[in-house]
Amino acid sequence: MQCSICGQELIFKRGKGWVHADGGLVMKYCPACGWKGSSPVFLICPVCGYPLRDDHVAVPDYEKGGGK
Repeated sequence: MQCSICGQELIFKRGKGWVHADGGLVMKYCPACGWKGSSPVFLICPVCGYPLRDDHVAVPDYEKGGGK
């Protein structure tokens, strides 16, 4: 299954639903250096240390993913 917003692979986690492949529901970005990721561990950018901002939540693309 892919995210309909960013195209990244999504995985289904019991108790959480669809999440981005690196484990986070919310894709985050750094406005300072451009880093993007969805790991729930990061609140600040792992590259430059700037606070991360939310970009979007995982939204399954059921048309491309075969539907569940």
